[in-house]
Amino acid sequence: KYNVPVRVKNSYNPAAVGTIIQQEKSSQDRLVTAITYKKGVTVLDISSTQMLGAYGFLARVFREFEKHKLSVDVLASSEVSVSLTLDKKQDGTVINHLITDLQDCADITR
Repeated sequence: KYNVPVRVKNSYNPAAVGTIIQQEKSSQDRLVTAITYKKGVTVLDISSTQMLGAYGFLARVFREFEKHKLSVDVLASSEVSVSLTLDKKQDGTVINHLITDLQDCADITR
């Protein structure tokens, strides 16, 4: 409404210039806005095998994570699927048990 630019800074690198968000587009053509990379993570893609609109899928998934004491690092979700990363410190055997416990309600790709 008032066209006030906002500067977004990186808390891990406060000396960096950062990014300015403003109403007018920059004259620079920028195809890529961000790239993130982290070594040693486990990626899980978990898709519901239930019908679209069936309730409780995400609740069930995260109950299993709690049961197995697994901590999610990053996630993206929809009504019927969730993709997430687990830090390299997570125990692979425990992750396998999680996958086994979720197989009755989801297809999991590791």
